[in-house]
Amino acid sequence: MYAVASLVRKWVGVDADAMWERLAAVCNLTDSRNTPAPHFSWQAASAYDLQASKKVLASISEAARSFSVQTAGIGIFTGEQPILYLALVKTTKLLELHYSIWERLQPYAIDANTRYVPELWVPHITLAHQALTRPGLECLLQRLIYQPLEFTLVVENIALLSQSDGDAGVVAEYDFQAANGKETEGR
Repeated sequence: MYAVASLVRKWVGVDADAMWERLAAVCNLTDSRNTPAPHFSWQAASAYDLQASKKVLASISEAARSFSVQTAGIGIFTGEQPILYLALVKTTKLLELHYSIWERLQPYAIDANTRYVPELWVPHITLAHQALTRPGLECLLQRLIYQPLEFTLVVENIALLSQSDGDAGVVAEYDFQAANGKETEGR
């Protein structure tokens, strides 16, 4: 499986990684995040034409500039395997970039996940999912529900991520504007 995502490397006013590590330890979450870095996804698919997709992502990153996005508290995707996430506020800039990514990459996506189509997309940063048990979720909710979780994060890249057999990695990452869309392999 693949995803086109933005890796969140800059949080304004909060040490999000330290906060999450404390919560994971207190709530006994052993495998709560199996991704290379906190991120939010623009599109996901079973596979991509990698060569064509990398060209599209490089082109998008060359035209894009960094911008800020606010989180808006927590949410839960319910079901057999619930997902706890930080919700992102949909802004015009975020929606325009999402639409551009979706439209330009769609021809190169194989079995694109329809949850990411612009009309259905719920931008979010997953906090816990695969190892999220009922006691773990209850613990997290007890500790998070009364905390302010409105943070600012900086969107400054676009990346192609892969996941296979529980291993996740960055196939390629493109920084917006500052690095002229230069590709970084497997960061």
